[in-house]
Amino acid sequence: MSLFQTDPEDDEFLSEGSARSPLTNRLQHSQAGDVALQQLISGYLEDKDLSNCGVVSDLLNALSAQVGEKLVSEGIANFSSRRRIRALSVAAQKRLRKVCITSASSTLSSQIIKQFINCGIDVVAACSGNLDAEQANALRQLGDESRLSIVQCDWGVTGFCKVFDGCDTVIHSAWPVTKCKDGETDEASAIGHVINAMNAAITTTSVRHLILTSSTAAVRYFTPIANPAVGFTPDDWSDDDRLRENNMTAALRMLLAERAAWEVFSQQHSHQRTPKLRFSSICVARLVGPSVFPTENDRNIEFISNIIRGKSPPFIDPFHYVDVVDAAKAHFLVAQHSAQGRFLCVGGSLSYKNFYKHVLQEYPKAALPEPSNEPVARVDNFDCSKLLELGLQFSSPHETIASAVRKMREMNLL
Repeated sequence: MSLFQTDPEDDEFLSEGSARSPLTNRLQHSQAGDVALQQLISGYLEDKDLSNCGVVSDLLNALSAQVGEKLVSEGIANFSSRRRIRALSVAAQKRLRKVCITSASSTLSSQIIKQFINCGIDVVAACSGNLDAEQANALRQLGDESRLSIVQCDWGVTGFCKVFDGCDTVIHSAWPVTKCKDGETDEASAIGHVINAMNAAITTTSVRHLILTSSTAAVRYFTPIANPAVGFTPDDWSDDDRLRENNMTAALRMLLAERAAWEVFSQQHSHQRTPKLRFSSICVARLVGPSVFPTENDRNIEFISNIIRGKSPPFIDPFHYVDVVDAAKAHFLVAQHSAQGRFLCVGGSLSYKNFYKHVLQEYPKAALPEPSNEPVARVDNFDCSKLLELGLQFSSPHETIASAVRKMREMNLL
């Protein structure tokens, strides 16, 4: 199918030979840039007036001239006409120029920073405290240093506004804190900085999209699965009452923080006729993979190294995981496509038997206990189709484990 052909899905709203729309003439004579073109397309789609195949062709031609044929090679040609217009209009709008990424000292945030810098996008790396010299140097070595600004940020609304200013996208990947301030409840502590980030993004005029890093802990606990073949979906939420009853405080913080962000976003939409902020949350599984920072004090590195070196017993139940690089790519793709909504980011599940096999392939000297022959517990699925549609490809378990082990050997941790 060529870029300008229609398909049966379009027959219900396209008909050849209809009168040309005034919008066609406006596009032909417009000297406007990407933003104006995107606004014209958005207005036209909202009216649901796609009765003219000639109009569709003109819109696609006009937008293709702006964004180039690269989009075609990336799969846009396989979309129906309506979806192609939407995809092209997103790509034609003002490009990502500057992104703020919070919690820059974390492994996930550092990998997200790397994704954006290597695509020529300026990054403000915000930290709640000062980075040590080793950490700062590791971030500067991720790519073009001139595109990276490292700043300290207070997690209040004013502090967020200061670092968000001038950025069109914010990725808030600082997960809920584990300690409470004096007189503050655990639940209030969990949601405070997320609400502050949301309000700052709404207040800061330059910000158009906020992406929150959440966890599958907010999805999978005490949640009935409607279709086991599909598994958990973005519509599923953990049961907060059951989490409290079982003292699962870490999962509860994740759940409350994400839910609070969606409530703030919902209030914005109910009070504004044309809300300016788009919002997305990405629920990631346990992170496994290489660390950017030359330290063992990293959860995804520590988890594997402790098992390999006999400091922790082999895990019994399989767990869901995602390669930290894949999780970073997911954040980049959601930002790049201005995709809104809730996304699940799970690369797969890993049993100790498979973990054992992949580690030994990469590091035969590992003194790992042999896996037992006990049956493996059933592992539920997660519906990650929304990220797959954006172009994310998850790494294989071997690629993930091997990259983590290689990094640990580089860091002399094995």
